Amino acid sequence: MLTICGLGLASLTQAQTPTWQNDTIHMEEGYAKNVYYSLNTGTVKTSANNIWDLAFRSDLMSVGVYANHAGAQVTVYPLTGLSAAAHFGTDLTNDTAGFTLSNLALYNSISTWDTGALNQDRDLGDQLDLGWGYYEPTTHLISGDKIYLIQTPTADYQLWIESDDPFTAANPPLWTIHIANLDGSNRKDITHNSNPTYTNKLMAYYNIANNEFLDLDPLKNDWDFIFTRYTELVSQGPVSMMYPVTGILSNLNRPSMELRGQDAVDAVWNSAMATSMMDKVDNIGRDWKKQTQTVGVYDLDTVSYFMKDAQSNIWQFEFTYATVGSAASGVTPGEIALRKRKVQSTASVQDVNNKLNQAVIVPNPAHGTATLVLDTKDFVGQSSIAITDISGRILMQKNQTLQKGLQQIKLDVQQYPAGMYFVNIIADGYKTTCKLIVK
Repeated sequence: MLTICGLGLASLTQAQTPTWQNDTIHMEEGYAKNVYYSLNTGTVKTSANNIWDLAFRSDLMSVGVYANHAGAQVTVYPLTGLSAAAHFGTDLTNDTAGFTLSNLALYNSISTWDTGALNQDRDLGDQLDLGWGYYEPTTHLISGDKIYLIQTPTADYQLWIESDDPFTAANPPLWTIHIANLDGSNRKDITHNSNPTYTNKLMAYYNIANNEFLDLDPLKNDWDFIFTRYTELVSQGPVSMMYPVTGILSNLNRPSMELRGQDAVDAVWNSAMATSMMDKVDNIGRDWKKQTQTVGVYDLDTVSYFMKDAQSNIWQFEFTYATVGSAASGVTPGEIALRKRKVQSTASVQDVNNKLNQAVIVPNPAHGTATLVLDTKDFVGQSSIAITDISGRILMQKNQTLQKGLQQIKLDVQQYPAGMYFVNIIADGYKTTCKLIVK
């Protein structure tokens, strides 16, 4: 798999007497709206959550393909054994018999933005297999030969993602996509370039029936988390099943931690707590509300959260009110209230994105050698590249001049025992850290 590295700096000072700010967001009846939220400015943008079927990651070096399970009731099945080059565009009606079993369906990961439903059928024993496609180390091209059955409430489709060129710095990423009705009719051959409309956006969203890409996300640095509907594994007694739920998913590079069972007023932030923060998309999720309700209002758990925003400020927040999605209860449907306070603020932080677009290690996990791929917006000059183990011991360090554009740095890891390591890039006032797994 490709591992996207987090970018950030930490030069923090304690805020003076943090005060609580109250805010309310509105997902509307049936939780019909996604709400992008910034801890600094409040609601950034809302968008209907049922107007797209598939989504493609827009970052340079990204390969994630997602399905809108909860909002648009899209289900994905892999048509295993069918070569797309040989069979796409033919009548696959008979070939899909038996594929609509729930245990065969593919679902988005909710713990990371790197893995969508169409990445889930990868061979876990092959680090170059990315699900819908296969990574070619020499060309850095992702090529696919798989067909997927895409079911929506109104129609069934066959989908082939032929390629993604995520390392083309001039037009990243460049997708080649084919979609048709299940019987092969109404074929559409699509070339999607994420630049410039979706530059610095998380996703490019696609409506199959309208053959239309949709620009729904705000700029990535403008929001911290999204109130949305998603699908996760839910247990009802002895039975577990994938089920649509409503909760909060965090943006990229927004590490957070929860403090459960303690009143938020008594919770005091300290720098040691930063080691407990996780860059996990569903870390907030939905378990701040209980399953029980009182006249259409959820009972809430005793839990607050700390999160680092794009400027490395630390915020504390807790949810104070949440209604159900139906208006029948007599309350405003889909309304959620929270209170927040900035408990630590940055004194002076240079925006790392002024210099660096993206950093990624491929392949990851690695065996023998790996490649650190950097995309810099401008000439950086002298930098330090270092590999450390989990205890912080430096195993390798070298100086590297970073030019403008895409560049590759070979990492020799053949002498390292299997485990997790960190690749640190330090230059021009910023630090980027990548996790490296050695097999």
